[in-house]
Amino acid sequence: MKANAPNRRLDVLRKTAAALHKVGALDKSTMRDIEAYCLTKVQPLSGSEILALREREGVSQAILARHLNVGTKLVSDWERGAKRPSGPSLKLLVLVRSKGLDAIACVGRRASPFALRASGDRSRHLLPQAGEGVRAIICDASRR
Repeated sequence: MKANAPNRRLDVLRKTAAALHKVGALDKSTMRDIEAYCLTKVQPLSGSEILALREREGVSQAILARHLNVGTKLVSDWERGAKRPSGPSLKLLVLVRSKGLDAIACVGRRASPFALRASGDRSRHLLPQAGEGVRAIICDASRR
């Protein structure tokens, strides 16, 4: 229970600050600072941690690669330790580690074409095409 306490406190802080900002009692600059403080911290992941993460989520390298909008070979390189994730890919991996793959797949809000591991459907036309960027993966439900 204590492990969740800081997250709950930060969530309460963010919600309280948002309410104060909405009524004009908190300026934009302070609100931005609070939002930045509440973001998930990004820490480097080792290859074995990425492999364990993928196995915990029950997906193949190809499916994880599609969720992160990277190539399957890159995921393999990460897991072997030949390369290290960085930038948006690292941020998404950290989010998956802390909240699960569904956090970046929008599962639960609407039927998601990214929820392939449950259905076994591997239709490539439902997945974002290369070049669409990470934004296509992160809950952009208005376009889907």
